[in-house]
Amino acid sequence: MTAKLLTLGLIGWILIWTLNCPAGLDLTTVNLLAATTAWVGVGLSSASAALAAGALTGRRIGGIGVGAGVAVTGYVLQAIANNSKDLDGLRVLSPYDWAFGQAPLANGMDWIGLGLLWGGSALLIALATAGLARRDVLG
Repeated sequence: MTAKLLTLGLIGWILIWTLNCPAGLDLTTVNLLAATTAWVGVGLSSASAALAAGALTGRRIGGIGVGAGVAVTGYVLQAIANNSKDLDGLRVLSPYDWAFGQAPLANGMDWIGLGLLWGGSALLIALATAGLARRDVLG
């Protein structure tokens, strides 16, 4: 799962970098890498939540529901925070804000946001591994 997402991110990075000069985007290599790393991290956070839920419950639908729930809830929290100053604090709960809140295309790596995305995903993958081992799926 992680390898597929990293491959997709690499392909996206190469395509955008290839079109950078002809399209006049003026993106720096490091900032494009930061945005791509954040983009893959958002996908990985939903995917790892789905994997963990599926492994712990033994139910495919549970995994799909949790993965979709993480993506949709994060997006909704971000949208609400964008539209109400009173609810701006909801941003801290959104993986989209962790990834893109510091505008990586303009400002480069946001190490805290990336740490939340990638570290949280690593913890969820470890939890999924333990869940699968408990179910004797891993042998």
